[in-house]
Amino acid sequence: MLIQIALDTHDLIPITNEEIEDEVAVTTKQLTVLAGDYYSGLYYLLLSEIEDIPMISLLATTIKEVTEYKMKLYYGEMQSFNEYLATIKKVETLLITRVAQFVNNSMLSDITENLIITNRLIEEKKHFPNHKNKSPILNDLYTNLKDVSYNSILLSVEEVIQTNISQVEEFLKQPSLQMPLTKTQFQYLLNEIVYNNMSVAEEG
Repeated sequence: MLIQIALDTHDLIPITNEEIEDEVAVTTKQLTVLAGDYYSGLYYLLLSEIEDIPMISLLATTIKEVTEYKMKLYYGEMQSFNEYLATIKKVETLLITRVAQFVNNSMLSDITENLIITNRLIEEKKHFPNHKNKSPILNDLYTNLKDVSYNSILLSVEEVIQTNISQVEEFLKQPSLQMPLTKTQFQYLLNEIVYNNMSVAEEG
């Protein structure tokens, strides 16, 4: 949780700098950087206190990879919708899936990955294309990919959302899932995601 807060906090820092910024804007950015670093320091502190060196190594490597994927998005290195989606999925889910595998709970990696990326895409749909600062992924697709229309992006995103929802539903039906509480929690999250997607569709 602390790592995700640190990453999300650093993501709040504007990508570009204005040539002329007032003192408040500069101070706000500096404090945001410090806040992200503070959360980073907290999780390293907790892990060092219990001397969990393997977990520290895993998290450091994963954060490095997430940063590399973010840079690919920033520089628009992807050439197709599927490549964009795969990169976004890594950014959004790599941390939690690596930890799940580390604690030998990889069975839940796929369902967690699907829920996280589906929720992110629904949030993107809410703001695309009217508020570009709130929908960076879809606007990057629209701006950087050749021969891609607004409608085709939305159709592709909706197809991914529906496919992911179906896969999660099938997973939750498996009789081998002997975790009633976990199953209930995932079902609740899925219901929220389905409801949010229906709401966005109705608004559209």
